[in-house]
This record gives sequence, structure tokens and C-alpha cells, in this order.
Amino acid sequence: MIREELEWLGSDLPCRRPDRDPDMWHSDDPDEREEAADICRDECGFKKQCLQLRLAVKATHGVWGGKEFAAKKSRPYDRTCPHGHPWVPENTGHNPAGRRYCRVCAGEIRLAELEAQPTLFDEAPPQRRQLLKAS
Repeated sequence: MIREELEWLGSDLPCRRPDRDPDMWHSDDPDEREEAADICRDECGFKKQCLQLRLAVKATHGVWGGKEFAAKKSRPYDRTCPHGHPWVPENTGHNPAGRRYCRVCAGEIRLAELEAQPTLFDEAPPQRRQLLKAS
């Protein structure tokens, strides 16, 4: 599809030469895309038109005008909290402002806060500590 859209630029362009793989400009392999971008930057005189064509065909990825464009991937934080816990109803709470929070993370934070608090043993005077140890 994209190759046909580029037809108006002519077959003497670097991306249209028969000795080059036309799919390397839209490859999933980053090395191939980098090679294609280098070829574009060094050999092509139609960078501006190529970028305009990219906008016209609404291409989301590939090498266009010597620049690499990556397809947007779904963001993992849409499905999980920053620590990887899934956003499922039993895991998800909402604060008064309406922002969601992870109940698992909140529980881990609260547990860490409790563990960091001094215990009655730590706060007792030294004589009382000895009595507490003995019992």
C-alpha cells in the first residue's frame, strides 16, 4: 500500500531502487530502519515531500524523509500500576479527588510505615526494657 503511494516520486529514488528491499523502510527490525534512514539522509532529495506524504497517508511508523517513526504501543500503565499490579476492581481504589490508586501498593506502603514506627519496646525506658525482655 505505502509503496504504491510513493509511486508519484519515481523509481530513481533510493527507496524505489530495484536493488533495495522496499520493506526495509517499514521494517520491525531497528537495524534495517536505521540503514534505511541513513540511505534517505545521504541519497534522497525529496525529504520534505516524503514527510508530507507521510502525513497525507496517515502513516504511523517507518522511515519517512530520513526520519524514523515508531508506531505507538499501548502503555503498560493503562493496564497496570507503576509496580505491575493489574488495574482490576478488587485492586483499584479511588482517592477523594477521583484519582485511582493501587490497593496492593497502598497496603505495602502502609505495612512499611508500620514497620518503621517505633514499638512500645523501643520507647520504653531502659529499666522497663529489661523487665519486658525477662517476661
